[in-house]
Amino acid sequence: MRESLKRYSNFLRENLDFYKWLYDPKHGRDLSVGMIAGYLVSESRNSPHTIRLWIDKEAECTSVLQDASEKLAALVKGEIDLSQFSGDDRKTRYYAILLDKAEQHPGGKDQWLRLNGNLVKEMWRYCGAIKGEKPDVTVLKPIWEDVVGKKLPGGAHYGHIAAMIEAAFEANAVAMKHFNTGLTTEYKEDNSPASHADREIEELIRRKLAEYYPDYAFTGEEGGSDLLSPPPEGHRRWLVDPIDGTRNFLNGRDDFCVSIACQVFKGGQWETTDGVISVPVSGKIFWAEKGHGAYLIERDDLENKLQVSGVAKSRTLEKHMIDISISGFGVRGEADIITSIRSEGGTYRVTGSSAMMLAMAAGKGSDGAILTAHDYDIAAASLIAREAGATLSDFDFVRNGYKFTATIAGATPELHDRLKFIAYEATLPVALKTEPASGARPSPSP
Repeated sequence: MRESLKRYSNFLRENLDFYKWLYDPKHGRDLSVGMIAGYLVSESRNSPHTIRLWIDKEAECTSVLQDASEKLAALVKGEIDLSQFSGDDRKTRYYAILLDKAEQHPGGKDQWLRLNGNLVKEMWRYCGAIKGEKPDVTVLKPIWEDVVGKKLPGGAHYGHIAAMIEAAFEANAVAMKHFNTGLTTEYKEDNSPASHADREIEELIRRKLAEYYPDYAFTGEEGGSDLLSPPPEGHRRWLVDPIDGTRNFLNGRDDFCVSIACQVFKGGQWETTDGVISVPVSGKIFWAEKGHGAYLIERDDLENKLQVSGVAKSRTLEKHMIDISISGFGVRGEADIITSIRSEGGTYRVTGSSAMMLAMAAGKGSDGAILTAHDYDIAAASLIAREAGATLSDFDFVRNGYKFTATIAGATPELHDRLKFIAYEATLPVALKTEPASGARPSPSP
């Protein structure tokens, strides 16, 4: 019967092979299992409109695929065999192909089942890859671009972004499991707080991203880097802060997030190409792909492109909201920055999460930011802010023998320049500070 089923599967295999994009490495994980999950949904409802079924009747479809996942697991483990299925019907052929995939997997059947056996999740991945911003757009983003010749707006997630968003969703669930549960605070050598939740989330993200891209390096705030020497040109890594705003998280405040960046090593330094910031309490996910814009996914799955607001082109801070995280400037420097903002009629806010501050600078809550933070805190959020149209820059300074990096963001170039001058001036000895005539401010050149 097995050989007979394989012969009957030829048409389906030709159909799968036609969609070469399903196997393209740039999409990360093989999406064809999700496509077969979609076929099982269609067969169960006797409808060819798989995506429409999934959108309109997700609960029913989920139930179908949960049952199918249990049957698939039993098949792969040898608890049942194909002879117990319904002969030549198409559903049986789909199971035969899935079993064949498991048997051909380089890591063995058990590993394949662990990675691909949840057909609900595989359908979620597949649907996320081919469903555009509107329900009637059902084509994978790269194919849309090749055929139509223009960019598809938000909604089509594939490749790095798809893997990062999936990891972020699962990280959110772990964060909320521990939120407001009285976790024990631990303190690292630099006196920054942490908890076992940080480590659990970081390890989850590491495992999830490795399922898609096993050859990429990983650097996390908690576990450090797995790179022992400078990588070759073009090498990729993930840069992760499992909880940015740990003090808020441990004290039951909502202002914390998960930060995931994908970077490529170019010209002797790391360049961020993809970024995801997820906010567990609100369910919001900010994401950006270099050169493709920035987007915000709301809890109701609505997705909108981010664009900085058109604030007035002014060299003063009057009526502007500025986020700050400026402990690196020291007590005197902090006081100078706050005094400058308030003296010009601006308002400052300290939320305790650098990543969220920069994400807010992408047109969702502030006009600018002054920060001193680590790369893993802000790499993803910096890309999101830039792709939304904000102006960003940074400069290094030394205080008490330690090197710090100041990151400046502004909704307009003029606002950015004013904030950068204020930040730079706060690093100078008192005797070197000047007040230019007529309100004009030179640009700092650190």
